[in-house]
This record gives sequence, structure tokens and C-alpha cells, in this order.
Amino acid sequence: MEAVTDVVFRHVVKRAGSPDVFFTEFANATGWVHAGDKAIAGRLVKTDDEHPLVAQIWGGEPGDMEQFAAHCMELGFDGIDINMGCPAKSAIKSGGAALIRRPEIATAAIAAAKTAGLPVSVKTRLGYTYIDEWREWLNTLLTQNLANLTIHLRTKKEMSKVPAHYELIDDIIKLRDEIAPQTLLTINGDIRNRTHGEELARQHPGVNGIMIGRGVFSDPFCFAHTDARASRAVSQKKSGLALAGPGLFYDDTREMGNKYAKLETVEHSRGADVSAERSRSISSGDTSEKSTPAQERDAGDAGFADDVREATATDLHFEAKGEVITFDGFLCVYGGGKDEILPKLHTGDTLETHEVTARQTFARPPARYTEGSLVKKLEDLGIGRPSTYATIIDTVQTRGYVEKGDSEGQPRDVIVLNYNGEEVSRDVIQEKTGSTRGKLIPTPSGELIADFLTDHFTQIVDYDFTANVETEFDKIAAANLAKSAMLHGFYTPFHKLIEQSGGIDRSKVGANREVGIDPKSGKPILARFGRFGPMLQLGATDDEDKPRFAPLPKGAKIETVTLEQALEMFKLPRVVGQTEDGQDIKANIGRFGPYIQVGKLFVSIKPEDPHTITLEKARELYAAKLQAEAEKNIADFGDGVKVLNGRFGPYITDGAKNAKVPKDTDPKTITHEQALEILKAAPAKNTRRPGRRSSTSARRKK
Repeated sequence: MEAVTDVVFRHVVKRAGSPDVFFTEFANATGWVHAGDKAIAGRLVKTDDEHPLVAQIWGGEPGDMEQFAAHCMELGFDGIDINMGCPAKSAIKSGGAALIRRPEIATAAIAAAKTAGLPVSVKTRLGYTYIDEWREWLNTLLTQNLANLTIHLRTKKEMSKVPAHYELIDDIIKLRDEIAPQTLLTINGDIRNRTHGEELARQHPGVNGIMIGRGVFSDPFCFAHTDARASRAVSQKKSGLALAGPGLFYDDTREMGNKYAKLETVEHSRGADVSAERSRSISSGDTSEKSTPAQERDAGDAGFADDVREATATDLHFEAKGEVITFDGFLCVYGGGKDEILPKLHTGDTLETHEVTARQTFARPPARYTEGSLVKKLEDLGIGRPSTYATIIDTVQTRGYVEKGDSEGQPRDVIVLNYNGEEVSRDVIQEKTGSTRGKLIPTPSGELIADFLTDHFTQIVDYDFTANVETEFDKIAAANLAKSAMLHGFYTPFHKLIEQSGGIDRSKVGANREVGIDPKSGKPILARFGRFGPMLQLGATDDEDKPRFAPLPKGAKIETVTLEQALEMFKLPRVVGQTEDGQDIKANIGRFGPYIQVGKLFVSIKPEDPHTITLEKARELYAAKLQAEAEKNIADFGDGVKVLNGRFGPYITDGAKNAKVPKDTDPKTITHEQALEILKAAPAKNTRRPGRRSSTSARRKK
């Protein structure tokens, strides 16, 4: 795992419960070829006691793969694993999951890596976008005579948002046995621990190995045998192994060589020599699958202070970040108070350790864009101009590609360790995470369109391509480029893409997903994209009875919506009760949100839930709507002519023509004859589209 499975982490895991084979972090072949070891930032650092250890590399240039594989051979690795499944955007630009769509490059990269003389394996996913890509893609890999093939049982698009597709394991085994029975097959995805992996292997004979990645974070003993897990749990206090949280690594093994503590107040590079003896803590999780968070904290506290050994100041490398005052200036008058101001220090000064604080940190995804940060990004990429930024941001929202988030986030526990010079204390505080308020969140429709364009119109959505077009516009404005030449250079390749798009299988774009079967009707429930976005459908379109439709529950996606959630949505429309005059009040969810309906009158009930809204509340909202409609309709003369309250004041309309009521006229006193006269005197409605001029008027203005 990137930025996780380094040399220190591997030793920590080995101490808890060692796997049979270790893999390094991902290392980029092209980066190393062009920039050397600094480009891979210690990703291939190892110790002599790590065997077998496989170097995991990635890239899209076979020549670079050949050189890098030879380097891995010289370093003493036991094998080479080419990662062809990483979904990170930085990886798929030149390798990773992008190789699923470039089989010719993938096979060339494998052949290049084999020249080093080490066993070569591949780790990949089922497909790039669709699950049914797996057969053709795995067929390509299996013909390359690999030592091992590891399958992450999801697609690149699915990331880790859906359960791993265990249902395909037997089909994959059959394909392997037909093409390359000598190739070992390893399964990856949602495997919790060794026991779970062994059970999976028993269920599917033919599986040769189990790979566990994220499972180590919830259970650091996941690789240990069952009896070893039990004995380690008993000896946890004695060994000093406590569960604290990801990002907190302590080790008391002097023989390990390079050691470091990842503390907020302590910074040093990979491989820094830290010889202080410490207790060791790794990864958040439970010692048993049934323990509670409170039990976890108690288990972590038990024996924690007893096993922490005092470290002297010379054992630690501290780096202070802040300001040193060389001239007081205004501070002579107003005084200081800034926390980041440091005392005057000199080289060779000795610092005494009074207090050290270590705070648990969590890996965070890249921050989502706000409107402001998106404008900044557009400026950096050279896309758009100041005059078009507002239009761009408005367009992606009005078309429903993104929407502004409204979540304040959820609280989570954070472990804080504090050393006061004598003892170590452990506290649990809370922080908010996952806030989306004001952030631009992609909608399902936006994700669908983005994936479609990325898959089939890569050139058009390329940032550099768009920025170059903007640059060419500037050249045209400066008379440095002919308009016809620019248009020819743009539309010629674009037209070819349009012609090629005729062969795209539209059925796979926004394909339906069967959620389950309705127990009452026996009809299937589908989650799919409709005209106005994602929705649910009960029944097939070719049935005698027309299918029913319902929106997705709030926060649900086509890929994740459950049968229970779908059934709840089909309970709508719901009859809440009756109005005082005996009309049914129906609650439902429409294109624009939840509403109630009485006859032909629709009333928005945001933020009420149509499943739970009470009759009292529904009648209240209905009455308010009736009053608003009454205030809107000033007079109705029965022949289509009405006097109404509009957005810009009272006006008269006959359905085809509108006329503003004169300022000196009370709209409530207007008679039918007066209304007709005002309509007759009003100018005819302009039917031309706004912003359009005739060529004659345009030339005249020039």
C-alpha cells in the first residue's frame, strides 16, 4: 500500500503476525530512471531479515521497466510485482489501472521486467469500468507465463466502494486452469484476517494465495494463525503491544536498525537513526472482532505506561517550526502572544524534554473544491478567463453535474499521547471529519458523464488540450494565428472522435443494476439513470403493466442502494390523510424534492420527510399554499383573462400576452373591460431569443 507498507511498518506487522510474503510500497520505474532514488523516496528500503520480499513497481514505459527491474535484482529482492490495478489518478496517467485499457503496453512491460531474471507477478483489478471486462483482460495476462496473478476483485471505477465480487472466483480459477495452470492465483479484497482467507480458499479450491491490505488496520494480528493470535492477545501487556491508531508507530526492537516515531512534534526522514527504546503501537482496531471501542481503549491503556521507557533528549531528533524575534519592533509596545514565536536559539544549545505530545492522524483524501479553489485551479491550468469563470462554475451546477455539500461532518475519536517528563498519559478527544459544507460534490449524473468522456473522449477532457485551445484564442485575438487554421486543427481530430463514437455500446453507459426482487409483485427493482438523473424502477419496460418509478434515497448511489432502501421508496406516494373538505393528501418525492399533492395542487414540504410527515403538518402547509395562491390570484374573469401578483408586481394575462398594471391603478378594482383594454394597448411579446441580433443591425453597429 502506497505510503504505508514501508520497512518500519513491515517489521511492526511481522512482530504481530508475519505473512508468508511481503510486498513493498509502489515504486515508479520511470521516476527512478529519470531522477534516481530521490524519485522513489525510500520505497525500496529494506533490511536483510525481510524474506521473501517482493518489489512492487509500476509504470507504462517498457524500457524503464527493464532498467528498474534490473535495479531491483541488484538490491536483492526475491521477485517483482507489477501493479496494474492502482486507481489513483497520478498512477493511471502512465500505468496502474490504465494498463487494463492498454494490453499491448501491459504485455510489453511484463516482458521487459522478466529480463532481470526474477519471478514476475502482476496485481490487477477485474476491469477498468465494467465487471465484464475481466475475462478478456485476465486472458491477456494469463498468456504471459506469470509466476503469480493477484486479482483485486473490483473494477477501477468501483474503487473500494462496493463489496468484492467473490462470486467470480470460481470462473477466474477455471480460466486460469484452461490457459496457465502453472500460474499461481492470489485473491485480494475485503479479506479480514488469515482465518477468513483460509476459509475463502477452502470454499474455492484452486486459490493459491490470499493478499490482505487494509485488513491490517482493523486487526494487526490478521496474518497470525489462530493459536498464535490467542497467545499474542494474552501476552500483549508483557510485550508492550497496544492498539492506538494509524500513524503511531513505536518499536523496541534494537536489531531492526532504522527506527522512527511518527509524531506531530517529531519530524525526520525515512531511515533516520532513532535508538530510543519504546513500546510499540500499531493501527486502530480490536484485539477481537467483538470488542467495543471502550474495550479497545481499556485494552490499550492496560500496561501502557509500564512498558514505555524513558528516552533521553539525545535519543530524539526534534525540529521546531516557528519564528525567532531578532528585532522587537511593535512588539515592544503591544507585546507578543503568538504561539509560533520561538526563543533565541544557537547551534549546540541543549534542550530539556519537558513535554512531548503525539496526536493520532488519519489519511485524508484530497480536499474537494469550493467555488473559490476551483477558480484558482482553473487559473493554474490555464483554462478559461476571468470573464468566463463564473459561467463555468454556474454551468456545472445548473446542469446537475455537481452540487454544493451541506454536511457539517461527523465526530470521531482521536488518541493523544502526552509525556510530561515522568509518565505517559493517553487521552481520547474528538474531531470533526467529512465536512462537505460549501464544497462542490459530484452528482451521479456528473460521475457518469465524466467517466464516459474519460473513456471515449480522452483528448477533449485533457487539461492541457483545453488550456492550449484557450492559448490559441489569445493568439487569434493578437492576430498571431489565423482563425481558419485554429478551427481546422480543432475540428479535424474532433470529427474523427465523433465518427468513432458511433460504435460505442450505449447500453453499457449508465447500465442498469438489479437491486433485488419486490416480494409483493415478484418484479425486479432496477437502479438506473433516467432523464433527470438516477432513479429506481419497479418492473421491466416490456411488461404488460407499466413500470413504477421512484427517486433514489438521499445519499444513496446506483452502486450502493439496497433492496430495503428501494422498497421504502416504493411505499410512496403515501396517503397522509384528508383535508377538512375530504380531499386526499398524498406525500411523495419528485424531481424537485418532497411534496404533498391535493387534487392538482402541489406543495413543497422541504425539509419534511414524506414517509413521516404528520397530517397536522401537511394540513398546515396546504393551508399556507392556498393562502399564497389566493394572494397571487387577484381576479379571474372566467375567459382566461386574469389579474395576478407576479414577481415584479401585479399584471394582467390572457395566457398568451402579459400586461403590467399601471402604477396609478389598484389591481383589485380592475374590471373585465379595463383588463382587455390594457392587454390591447400592451406591446406585442418579443419572440426573438435574447442575445441574438440580425446581421444587418450588427453590421450597422460596426
